[in-house]
Amino acid sequence: MHELQTTSTVRCGEHHAGRVSGDLAPGEDLQAISEVLRHASEQARHGEVPLLCHEELEPSAAPAAREAGRRRLQQDLCSGLLKRFAIRVTTAAGERIVKIAEVNTLGGRLLGLCGVSRGRREHELHRRALALEVAAVRTLGFLELRRGPLLIRSCQVQEPLSDDTVPLAVLLTRELLAHGPVAAESLGRALALTHRLPFFHSDLKPFHTFADHIHSDSGGPAQYRLRFIDLDHVAFWMSRRKRIINLYQTLRYILPDDPETQARFVTAYCAASGWYDNAPERGLAIVRRFLEHKLRTHPYP
Repeated sequence: MHELQTTSTVRCGEHHAGRVSGDLAPGEDLQAISEVLRHASEQARHGEVPLLCHEELEPSAAPAAREAGRRRLQQDLCSGLLKRFAIRVTTAAGERIVKIAEVNTLGGRLLGLCGVSRGRREHELHRRALALEVAAVRTLGFLELRRGPLLIRSCQVQEPLSDDTVPLAVLLTRELLAHGPVAAESLGRALALTHRLPFFHSDLKPFHTFADHIHSDSGGPAQYRLRFIDLDHVAFWMSRRKRIINLYQTLRYILPDDPETQARFVTAYCAASGWYDNAPERGLAIVRRFLEHKLRTHPYP
């Protein structure tokens, strides 16, 4: 990576005026990404650029559901509820995913004065995840738009997902149909391996989770490693609470609501991680109590 020189101000109104700086990989299209950073928020509000929604990453989502997801994000952006969004753009270096973060709170502006931006932070977290081989795509850098010392918005630039990237939900559905509840044991071992790195993703959902290094021995359930996107809220240390959160999220959002499938998942996780490995039923009871608590206090996803 190399440090960028400040670009010249684009004179198209005070809203767009400012200085762009940051760090992009060699060969990236600085001009195109700078223009996206300057103008994409206004263009997205007017529907001139489509927003990427979670439904885009769900293979089973119908076109109508994806369009509804994009409209919902656009409405939230217009009402000021959406602080961060992503778009796909074509640059001279190829297609890129640009994740844009608006700065419209006092805390964000104060952090900006200290040289901290969400784009810069996610880029650094993404680089650490790449070093651990848990990131599903490469980060290609970040840019920041400033007006004087004030941070206006920032962005992180990523490669798009490759066509051969396998969403965990697709793989898991296929494996459960072929092998039944025992297939959940592979997921338990894969999550334990991730935690041993250590790596924690605070929002373990199907649209954030992928698999690679997929192989099967003697026709049994596939073994694989987990890969992730949306790396803005991750940690590189584990705790008891973090462990339980990821196990709860897997039961709630990823696995089917089937007691045997969930029990096999947690039991395999305990054996592979060393957490309650001598009493996996206790680990399962802890996770199920936490799940019941979350379903009562946060009934909606």
